[in-house]
Amino acid sequence: MSAVASRKYRKTHKEEIAARRKKHYAEHREKMKKYRAEHKKEIDSRNRKYYGIHKEGIIVCSKKYYEENKEEIKVRTKKYLKENKGKIREYLEITKEKRFVANRKCRLITNYGLTIEQYNGMLAKQNGVCAICGSPPNGKNLSIDHDHNTNIIRGLLCQNCNSMLGFAHDSIECLVKAARYLAEDGAAR
Repeated sequence: MSAVASRKYRKTHKEEIAARRKKHYAEHREKMKKYRAEHKKEIDSRNRKYYGIHKEGIIVCSKKYYEENKEEIKVRTKKYLKENKGKIREYLEITKEKRFVANRKCRLITNYGLTIEQYNGMLAKQNGVCAICGSPPNGKNLSIDHDHNTNIIRGLLCQNCNSMLGFAHDSIECLVKAARYLAEDGAAR
């Protein structure tokens, strides 16, 4: 079958082809997942190589297809969004929560070398409150206070206390002066 005939066939038999693909995928889903998991590096390498070689063509084809079918794509997208509003909202809520947890884990490991379990252990050790003022987190996670020179973690603080130390540049001298200032101001009244 020539490329032109193949293209013509695909255009006239879209639903049939889609149904066959869907059926095939449903029958072989587990097998495909297993294969992808076992050959991840090989597949990634092959994809990177292919994309590197065909990058210009892929981009040009994508842009060309979009330009030629812009109105059809817009109509299809609007229709899909309208028909699947509830599903999309539900998906976004679920993924938002998952992304938040995943991002939190990633930030803890990347920035502080902590796991969620270690963070929760520190939180339990502090009875779930700020190490300085003793207030609860107020709907947000307590911030991880650390020495910016040595990166040693000192404890968990509420946002206000963490900001206070940050604005004082972790200077004990500055904080002592501030405490004296507040004490003198209170005595003057």
